[in-house]
Amino acid sequence: MNLKFLRKLSWVLALLTIISISLFAQQRQITGKVVDKKDGQPVPGVTVGIRGKTNNVSTNDKGEFALVADPSTDALVFSYVGYVRQVIPLAGKTNIMVSFVEDAQSLDEDAVVVIGYGTKKKERSIRSSSNYNRS
Repeated sequence: MNLKFLRKLSWVLALLTIISISLFAQQRQITGKVVDKKDGQPVPGVTVGIRGKTNNVSTNDKGEFALVADPSTDALVFSYVGYVRQVIPLAGKTNIMVSFVEDAQSLDEDAVVVIGYGTKKKERSIRSSSNYNRS
């Protein structure tokens, strides 16, 4: 009789262990869309990551993304060249919509020329190249 009781008890404990593990693992699929705040168009290629973790995804051509995170504790980081980097806490949400704002401090095309190992002002690079033509 003790053997039957111990078998039943072991099954109950195993079942309770499985249930408790599934309750504590709160990772869920997070989906969303990133759009330009100015015109509402989707922004493809935005890097979406979880703050403090290394797994990142990119938005598709419709501005949509999907990744697995803990909605109760994680925050998403959105970054793209020419736009302001945003950190948005999930706060229990599993579907979010992000309006991306253009960065007003982006580089002025006429003022900077990118070269192999650094940058120079455009006026200086033009003068430098004209010195090479004098032979």
